[in-house]
Parts: sequence; structure tokens; C-alpha cells
Amino acid sequence: MAAVSDRPVQFLRQAPAASLPPPASRAGVFGWLRANLFSSPFNIALTLIAILFIAWIVPPLLRFLLIDATWSGSDREACIASPANPNPGACWAFIRVWSSYFVYGFYPSGERWRVDLFFAALAFGIGWLAWLSAPRRDIGAVYFFIVLPMNTILARMRRGEVAPDPTTKKCPECLSDVPIAARRCAFCTSLLTEAAAR
Repeated sequence: MAAVSDRPVQFLRQAPAASLPPPASRAGVFGWLRANLFSSPFNIALTLIAILFIAWIVPPLLRFLLIDATWSGSDREACIASPANPNPGACWAFIRVWSSYFVYGFYPSGERWRVDLFFAALAFGIGWLAWLSAPRRDIGAVYFFIVLPMNTILARMRRGEVAPDPTTKKCPECLSDVPIAARRCAFCTSLLTEAAAR
């Protein structure tokens, strides 16, 4: 039996040791890439396919949308292929001129406020739902998924209604409103004929 003095001296740490940083392969950008994009052979194949697809599609898109694009022009000839511009890109001059048509379509100018109101209501609903700490997000969900679509449907139905027949007409002499069947103006006593009332 060994004596107590022959046993190796054990060291007891009095304070916790400083934590070591994680290995470089498991932390930071490389760690995220390894965990999310290169974690298995299938993920590696998908990542490489996505990179090749992006490298194949992005340069032609940039060339069409920005580099070879036509930014200004007086007519459509500026956007058509010519000896000076054999491969024309996007015709942004056309987009700029017709941008209100793309937004409003055939809406009359006096009715465009309806479209603007819809976009404002849509932005309000998206903001309410996207703000994670917003009060009463449940009401925001009801507004966005029920009230807003129903309001849009009702507005489209009302848009097709025929305006009621007018009940008054303007007197051509004094410009007062008189009943549609009147033959004489009650204000200036002038005779109202069909041609004059128009």
C-alpha cells in the first residue's frame, strides 16, 4: 500500500477557466455556410445548382435592364433595334411615360383617388402586420384578410352602378338649378328650351 505522500498531487481550480472561442469552422460566416448550405451532399448539390443558375440568369438581366436599356427617347424608334443599337434593352422611356396607365389602368382621372386609397389601406395593413410588437395584431389580421378584400369587392361592385337620372338642369340665363321638367326659370323667368338648357 502506497503512502499518502506517494500519491500524485491533484490540482483543484478555484475560479472557472475562461471559455475558449468556438472553432472557426463552426462560427461566423463559415459556420453558417457549413450549417445551412453545405451540411449534406444534397445541400451541397442544391447550393451549387443555385449558384450556377444565378450566374447564368443575372448577367443577361443586368445587361437588359441597365446596361443596354434605353433611358430616354422621343418616340418608339428609340427602343427598336437599329444599326447603332442592335440589341436594345428595356425601354424605360416608355415605362416612364405610361407609368400612370400601369398603376391606374382605364380609371378616369376623377376616380383615381380610389386606387390611391386602396394602396394607402394596403400599406397600412401590411405595416400593421409586419410590426411584430404592434398592439392588437389580431384586429390587424381581420382588417387585412377580411375588411380590406370586402371593401375592394364592394368598391368594384359600386363602380359598375349606373348614375341616377338628373332631376334638375341649369338655366342658361342665370345658371340656377331648376326642375328638369320646367319650361320657365323660377328665378329669372326666362323661357327654357331644350337647346338653351343644354
